[in-house]
Amino acid sequence: MDIVFIKITLLLYFLGTAAYWVHLSRKSEKWFSTSLWIASAGFIFHTASILSRMISLGYFPLSKVYESITFFSWALVISFLFLGYRYKIHILGLFALPIVLVSLCGALLLPKDLTPLSPILQSNWFIIHTVLSITGFVFFAVAFSLGLMYLIQDRLLKKKKLTSFFHKLPPLHILDKISQKAISIGFFILTLGIMTGFIWARSALGSFWVNDPKMFFALITWIYYLMFIHGRYTSGWRSKKAAYLSVAGFVIVCCLFIISTFIVGGGWHAFF
Repeated sequence: MDIVFIKITLLLYFLGTAAYWVHLSRKSEKWFSTSLWIASAGFIFHTASILSRMISLGYFPLSKVYESITFFSWALVISFLFLGYRYKIHILGLFALPIVLVSLCGALLLPKDLTPLSPILQSNWFIIHTVLSITGFVFFAVAFSLGLMYLIQDRLLKKKKLTSFFHKLPPLHILDKISQKAISIGFFILTLGIMTGFIWARSALGSFWVNDPKMFFALITWIYYLMFIHGRYTSGWRSKKAAYLSVAGFVIVCCLFIISTFIVGGGWHAFF
């Protein structure tokens, strides 16, 4: 049943994205409300899919790559709905929903069978580590979306193309401020995720470090964003440069995830 729910979710997110595109060319806020309601309906079915799978399995579904990607996209929807409400960045859904759509479409191509939880994953540290790590990546995805919005608006300003799309974008300083917060929070959460991962590895395998592709992936990501934060706060990197690095950072994260999961493979991080 969870697969049926996720397919309905995909349809609703696709319609929500289409409604956002229509909203760009209209002065009325009617289409924004429509897109928001459709995305919210998709989120309800998305939540139902996760809960349905959890009931079927008897544990929180994070033990497969399909489940982890589903959780990532679910958390990303929460983020853009919250930011849209909190900061009135209504257009954020236009950038975040495509990431969700691509993630879920890719997830549906992966194994989705229901299997018992392996002994090594039967630990609270596994849940804490995975949830924290994925949530950190969600904040980086948010910063990616905000960075794209910043660069697009900056380009429109330079070309003096003050279109209806331009007027729907928040001011540059707001985008920069929220993006900076998103990266700082994401880095902090990812740090906690890595630390709990070390604790889990120690309790499950007897060692804090294991030669696993995903551990290198997490470490490289952590170093990249550490350098980003250091450069932003100490070297005075300008907002535009930060926007480029925010976009590049999430692209790097996606590439590392694909390489470590589908190309290198192996290791004990088979779940994410």
